[in-house]
Amino acid sequence: VSQYEIKPMSGGLVKHAIYFILKDPNDKKSSFWNNSTYRFAWGEGNPRLDLPSNVGIRIQGNAVLGRSIHYAPNGVATTDDKTRLGLKFHEKPPKFELKNHIMEKFDINIPAHNDNFKVEINEIIDEPRALLAIEAHMHLRGRRAQFIIRGPDKKELKVIDVNPFVPMFNYIYELEKPVYIEPGSKIICKGWYEKREKNVINPNPSKVVTW
Repeated sequence: VSQYEIKPMSGGLVKHAIYFILKDPNDKKSSFWNNSTYRFAWGEGNPRLDLPSNVGIRIQGNAVLGRSIHYAPNGVATTDDKTRLGLKFHEKPPKFELKNHIMEKFDINIPAHNDNFKVEINEIIDEPRALLAIEAHMHLRGRRAQFIIRGPDKKELKVIDVNPFVPMFNYIYELEKPVYIEPGSKIICKGWYEKREKNVINPNPSKVVTW
C-alpha cells in the first residue's frame, strides 16, 4: 500500500478507527489487533497518509481486515456507520516495509482534581529501525506528550514534544527525515494529564480515571 485514507461517518461520532489483519476470520473476538497485525489508523485531525515511493504497508494475499472503532455518543441514536477505508497500491513492491509500533500502558490511575499527572512507559528496541512518524493518543484529559530516544551511549534525542496536546487533533507527526534507532536504544514516552475543573472538556474532575 502506498497511500491510505480513512473517512469516518458524519456527525463526529467516531473518535478513532483502527484496521488490522484478522488472524482467524471465523473467530473475530480472538483476533484483536496488536503490533504484528495493526495496519491502518485514523484519529481526529489525521489527514490522508502518503508514503515515499520506496516505502509501503504490506497486506498479504487473501487477507481479511477487521476494524476497531471508538465512538463518542452525541445524544442522537444511530446504527448507520459508514466509516470507509481507501487504499492505493504500489505498482511494484517497494524496498522498505512500514510497520506500526504501539506503546500502551494499562495501569494508569489519574487522581481526581490533579492538573499535572505524569505517566511514563519505556521500551528497549532490539533491532535497527528508522522512525518516520509519531502519534500521541491521550483522550480528553491529555495535556502534554513527549517522545525521547536514549541511545546505547546514553545520549538522548527528544523527537517531539506535543505541548499542549489537543484531543480534537490527534495528528500523526511526520518527521522531516527518518531518525535511525540503534539496537539497544530505549524509547521513552511521557504523558501528562489534566483532571481539574479548568480543563473544560474533562467530563468529571472529581472522578478517578483508570486505564
